[in-house]
Amino acid sequence: MKRQMIVLLAAVVSVGALVPVWAQREKSRGTNLTPETMARNLADNLRDARGLLSRVLSTREKEGGGARERETQRDAASDRRRLEVLLENAERDARELEREVGRLRDQNYSQFNDRNRGRQAMRDSDFDQIVFAVRRARTAGDEMRIVRQLAIEQWITSGQLRDLLKVVDQSRDQEETAYLLYPRLTDSGRFYTIRDSFKSTTSWASVCQRLGVR
Repeated sequence: MKRQMIVLLAAVVSVGALVPVWAQREKSRGTNLTPETMARNLADNLRDARGLLSRVLSTREKEGGGARERETQRDAASDRRRLEVLLENAERDARELEREVGRLRDQNYSQFNDRNRGRQAMRDSDFDQIVFAVRRARTAGDEMRIVRQLAIEQWITSGQLRDLLKVVDQSRDQEETAYLLYPRLTDSGRFYTIRDSFKSTTSWASVCQRLGVR
């Protein structure tokens, strides 16, 4: 029996890994539970289960034939039944929580796709023509007119921005180009990859400060 209870303890610990760090300190049962409440119920059940498990294991050492020992054994049996119920509830809550979190993840993914629908970056062949036009521009002003028009009409990738910066002559114009085109990136999470494209070592810090990013 003690070996079985140790196996149960291992199961409790494994189920405990499902409790997220954002579980709130509020116990509530009923319908339409939030993930936070479901996680809290799960945590409460697992906490009580561990306490009962400790008591059950301790009483196994006190078995005997006397009236006191028989009463202790009855209490232990009752605790074991309560433990089984708590573990069943914990497993059910864990499954429900997992489904709810999965539903929210799918919902957020769908919303993310909705926000980014239509943000298709230029084809590289088309963008190469922009780069060629900037390289052939006669003045810095002509370069920046092309850049500003690009920032109004098109979406680009961080890799394309990196290639464009390499043909912009002036350091200050490089900074302005990065600043104008950052909102037009389809992969702004890779913005950091343009860092080595600047002619001035201070340009990257200046752009990040203007944009409020790191």
